[in-house]
Amino acid sequence: MSIEFSQHADLLKQRGYHFITCDTQNVVELGDKIRFSNHYLKEYMPKSYPLHDPKFPCLLKKNEGMAGRNVRVINNYSDFKAAINSIPDIENYIIQEAIESNKEYSVQFLVIEGRIITYIAYYQISTEILFVRPRSTVIETTECRLDSPILSVFEMFFIHYSGFINANFKLINNRPIIFEFNTRISGDIFYISDSSVADLLTEYCKNC
Repeated sequence: MSIEFSQHADLLKQRGYHFITCDTQNVVELGDKIRFSNHYLKEYMPKSYPLHDPKFPCLLKKNEGMAGRNVRVINNYSDFKAAINSIPDIENYIIQEAIESNKEYSVQFLVIEGRIITYIAYYQISTEILFVRPRSTVIETTECRLDSPILSVFEMFFIHYSGFINANFKLINNRPIIFEFNTRISGDIFYISDSSVADLLTEYCKNC
């Protein structure tokens, strides 16, 4: 939907709709998992592997998906061969390094012209070192704030971007390793307090 809003922004605004968006290319470069896997800021991302040379453990992720759907944890070559032979559209998948940590963050940003205006965030702790929603067992969910150096890393990715954008990541040696961006409001904001969500939406309306 964020792509469609961007593509038809002028027409929608002429008809009286108010929303925040940016150039379609900027939406696609962050929101498309395959395009994002080739982003130049690779030091803040998991490694991506070619189909002929995976490393294990890894994640097999479809370009389009949400809430852990179309994500497979692959632990060995036998599992990998079985998985790719069962997927008819394997060209729409990426093979991503599995980052081993049982603590994962989700952040909903409001960004305008590359600058973070506000955000809401939480982390979850799982019993499993390879945390994949919703299959992993969660033992803690806590709303949180992020340190300024971490926010600065995200703003490097957000150059020229405007709108809502969600990020999922883990902290490794206090450095964010970002799995993906979703250029919309994420469905997991129900983990955040009602007052924080209301503040986020209020800020969005003020900036429309």
